[in-house]
Amino acid sequence: MGQSRAASGSPASRDHGRYIRAGDLVVVFASRDKTPIPLTITPGEFLTNVFGHFSHDDMIGLPYGSKMISRNGRGYLYLLRPTPEVWTTALPHRTQILYAPDMSFITMKLNLGPGSRVIEAGTGSGSFSHFLGRTVGRGSAPTSNVEATASEQAETRGQVVRNWKGLPNEMQTSSRGTRDPNKATEAEESTAGTSSSAETGAATQTNGGSASAPIDGTVPDLEGKLWSFEFHAGRAEKARVEFAAHGLDRVATLTHRNVCKDGFGLSDAADAVFLDLPAPWEAVPYAAVALRRKTLGRICCFSPCIEQVLKTVAALTENGFSDIETFESLVKTHESTSMGPEVTIDEAIDRIKEVERRKEARRLTQIERSRMAKDLDDGAPGSSRAQSSQPSEGPDGGGEGLESGDPSNPLAEPAKKRKRPESDPAAESDNEGESSTAAADAARTIAITKRKARQLQQQKQQSTPFQAATVYSRPYHEMRGHTSYLTFATLLPRDMEKAGGGDVRS
Repeated sequence: MGQSRAASGSPASRDHGRYIRAGDLVVVFASRDKTPIPLTITPGEFLTNVFGHFSHDDMIGLPYGSKMISRNGRGYLYLLRPTPEVWTTALPHRTQILYAPDMSFITMKLNLGPGSRVIEAGTGSGSFSHFLGRTVGRGSAPTSNVEATASEQAETRGQVVRNWKGLPNEMQTSSRGTRDPNKATEAEESTAGTSSSAETGAATQTNGGSASAPIDGTVPDLEGKLWSFEFHAGRAEKARVEFAAHGLDRVATLTHRNVCKDGFGLSDAADAVFLDLPAPWEAVPYAAVALRRKTLGRICCFSPCIEQVLKTVAALTENGFSDIETFESLVKTHESTSMGPEVTIDEAIDRIKEVERRKEARRLTQIERSRMAKDLDDGAPGSSRAQSSQPSEGPDGGGEGLESGDPSNPLAEPAKKRKRPESDPAAESDNEGESSTAAADAARTIAITKRKARQLQQQKQQSTPFQAATVYSRPYHEMRGHTSYLTFATLLPRDMEKAGGGDVRS
């Protein structure tokens, strides 16, 4: 890690976008069964979880995607660069969100790309807003001039930001089930006030006292645009702060407005409209006005209930939309694993029997070694059992005589300390030889048993034909199922210019 931090201090010509800096937002991935968490790199702070203790100072200077080991060596985690797909899995949930399968399908059906202009009604948690901003935004122009002026750098600056800045960490995780997500903390209120005062231009548009105030739909050539609308004031303010920190305000304009009653405030401006509302059929007439009149307009309505779909289809038909179709996106995630060749039941039984035979052979060998060691220990001249087995001799040499230390014997001499009989060196060498011979025999028996088992296994492997590994695929036990119905429709151009004079796009 020290080398990575040292590398970040290289000359200015180095691409610092690859490395984590103080204030950057990273997504911490710990394991597959734990939800990734957003983390703002703050010098002096620490991240502590079940995998260990991680210092923010150690993260500074590491490349995005690095594997970081905890200080106590108990575990590790990955520091990922935030992208719309990664952010969707880690963002604070304020409302139900869209996931990558739905977002990709919607983007494809609406024919969106760099330079497109799109309206989103229902910002919510901002999951789809980040995805749309990257899709329609213009990328940065490549340049190798590190001494370019500020104006030149502004001209080459794109609408899509690679490194996101983070909010205070208490705001990143505050709405992940710990409290009411619609109630702002003091840190959020102060940050929101600072961010709102710093923002300028179209990116900070609000109602301004008139709920139906028009919005400036002017967009520079070759640049994309996202107009996002949210009717809930608290969620709109939080999303505005996130957009500014993540650099999404370069391409997106967030407005607090109830579009079902007051409309979008746009006319002949957008290429596509996406409605994620409780009653999308009420906003369909305003969507027809906001779509460009000289090109083919597209609309998508996201509804969880089929009753909403029926009302939306009726409203689309009444307002001149055609090619109406509804989809339900269901995703089933599978886990693919590779296993060894399949074996028959007879082969499995033979393997179990072979294992049991080897276990029994080892057990008998251990018993024999233990018995031989015990016999050798009992037969040693200086052993306690050998001494206790010898009867004591009396004065006449009999075994029942009185010992010299017996007080009942008047002729007994004072008891003397019994000396340990001296061992015979020849006998000891014979015993050691027998012990080493027994140990060698036991080791030889074990070696023969293992060698025979290996030979049998090798013979069986040679006689068995080669079988490729089998790949199994099974779905996860927990998957996201039905989310909503997606209703698409198109609006044909209404102002077609005569041949040779027109900007007609499909």
